[in-house]
Amino acid sequence: MESRLAAMTLNFSRMGREDYDHLLSAYIDINDLVENFFRPDLFRKELGLLAQELALMANGLNELDRFTLLGQYFFHQMGFQKILPKDRAFTESDLFICSVISCRQGHPLLLSSLYSFLALQIQLPIHPVGMTYPTLLKWVRNGHNAYIDITNQGNVLNDQDFAHILSQRYHHWTDNKIKSIDSLSAPQLLMNYLDLLVKFFEDKDDSRILVVLFSLLLKLDPNNIIILARRSLLLMKIGRLQEAFADLKHYFSFVESQQVSSELRFAFLELKQITQKDMPQPYISSWH
Repeated sequence: MESRLAAMTLNFSRMGREDYDHLLSAYIDINDLVENFFRPDLFRKELGLLAQELALMANGLNELDRFTLLGQYFFHQMGFQKILPKDRAFTESDLFICSVISCRQGHPLLLSSLYSFLALQIQLPIHPVGMTYPTLLKWVRNGHNAYIDITNQGNVLNDQDFAHILSQRYHHWTDNKIKSIDSLSAPQLLMNYLDLLVKFFEDKDDSRILVVLFSLLLKLDPNNIIILARRSLLLMKIGRLQEAFADLKHYFSFVESQQVSSELRFAFLELKQITQKDMPQPYISSWH
């Protein structure tokens, strides 16, 4: 798995701000890494065919007609539908792109990413914005912003509806804040997606998948000591003691001993005893 994580991290590092090709490919790689039974290239090929078909249909159309075509293609011809918490609880299939492509429904973050990917294939600069799921996308037209509601068949919101949606989700919005809502870059969407998966599998108490996700996050940010500590405890829980001990030793190289939680201290001492590793003397003296 280590070599696969390294290859994925290299690909992620090359992802540009509007690089939705690499973003969706990253979603597929994560799907395959976690579930380990897909043929990723088949889904990449299907995405390519969707993009090619849409581009052929849009050939020669003006901007507004391309936007109308995108909505018809995405929501009606292909039948993509969002799932929201008010509809039902999210399931694992809602959170993995291969299932979303196959079943034509899923989490708004994945649908928004897919919609933006297709939009860019026909020269429409449409991007998800930094909101909760997200369910809104920003379309920059001639220097002006239009906002699209992906939960409502991709309709463009008027100013009143846009302000109403914001007021439902956020308090104390000012006109300046509304005007300055930023679109999310592809790397930001990737990190949001990984955070989403972590929260989902924490609720499921699925230690195996969480270890995989934490390992990927640590490849992206090797100095994230919070994730490092959490992975060490999970590795200990599932019996991978040598790896857990190695994580904790690495963690202690970043953190002063007096700042270490009691849970991690006891875990370190227990793992040291089990694995017969020598604990650094400074830590022993500072903990007694």
